[in-house]
Amino acid sequence: MRYFRDVLLIISFFIVFSTNAQTIKSLNSENRILENRKNQLFEQIRNLRNEIDSLNEVINSNNSQIINFKEAKLSKKIIKVTSKKAINVYDVRSIARGKIIFTIPKKETVELLDYMEEFWLLKYEDRTGWVFYPTFSENPLANEFKEELVYRNKKINDAKEKEKKQLIKKSRLEDLKQKYGSYASYIFDNKVKIGMNKAMVIESIGNPKSKNITTGSYGISEQWIYNNKYLYFENGKLTTIQTFN
Repeated sequence: MRYFRDVLLIISFFIVFSTNAQTIKSLNSENRILENRKNQLFEQIRNLRNEIDSLNEVINSNNSQIINFKEAKLSKKIIKVTSKKAINVYDVRSIARGKIIFTIPKKETVELLDYMEEFWLLKYEDRTGWVFYPTFSENPLANEFKEELVYRNKKINDAKEKEKKQLIKKSRLEDLKQKYGSYASYIFDNKVKIGMNKAMVIESIGNPKSKNITTGSYGISEQWIYNNKYLYFENGKLTTIQTFN
């Protein structure tokens, strides 16, 4: 009887072992499928981000063209005014640093072309130059044209500044992608993600206020303390994020 009992135990063991082995095999197979799907999704995300970047470039280009068209339309506008007195015309927008390139006699008609930094750009006969704003300050037509030009120039400068910032952001994102791969978008948005190394975290949200470091047989664990979160690293990798209000 003892012999048969032992045989049954051995058979039971092999049945359990075989069942566990099959379960492990099945789980491993499922994990491979899930990993493949995860990689596919990451690839789709990267493609979508690239497509968004391309669309933003087209939008920015279109906005620049719109501004250029508006600028060209306004730049064709010319206001003719008559000088009440003789006018000294300078080569640059400065009386102190500029030099007089010609003088317009009084009661002559001139064309106002542009207005920048308190100076008019004007044309007299076939010559152009700059005159100080008060020269035509009493002329309603000149004042109205000045307001239009100030508004236009502000729009143009704002658009150029916006485009410059966008180019800087795009360049930074590309640099981050080259340096940190799939973590680049998180760093760009000043976020942290499990799996980051310490350099990535510093790049994203800066250095912590303080650190607690523990060294043991299992390696080195660190706690980084920020104003609203604790970050925990195991052997240089971010493993836990604890946030608080």
